[in-house]
Amino acid sequence: MKKIVLFFVINAFLVIHSDGQIRGYLSEDIDSMEINAIDSALSNCLDNFKTNMDWENCITTYRKMWDDELDKTYHKLLKEMDTTLQKSLIASQFTWKMDLDNDEKMWMDIYSKYKLYYGREAYFDVMQYFLDRTRERALDLKFFLKGIQESKY
Repeated sequence: MKKIVLFFVINAFLVIHSDGQIRGYLSEDIDSMEINAIDSALSNCLDNFKTNMDWENCITTYRKMWDDELDKTYHKLLKEMDTTLQKSLIASQFTWKMDLDNDEKMWMDIYSKYKLYYGREAYFDVMQYFLDRTRERALDLKFFLKGIQESKY
């Protein structure tokens, strides 16, 4: 019973939290099309999965898509920045990635040690959490890029 309640509480939190990640400052049509293309495809995938493996493939695939979007935006940002800002961005991205990797390792270690307590549902919620963190960073960098590009005109 505890697992079921925990599953619903975590899912409710993720649903509520994900609405806050829409990023109102990225509201032009081109922004919305890029953001919604990945999110819509993920939503469609999650609406149609049949097995846990299908669900895991959805999360893994779309996390990779957000990671690719993040990487693409990061490299565009580097090209737009002067040397000082490049150093700052490189340090920030390195720190963010290290934090993400350490956080993911911690959660996977916890799950490995307490599988019977957390169950498969918690594992899925943690995977969704890391997809959301990657998405959020990609959107933040996209916002910074947009601001830099607009300030040049």
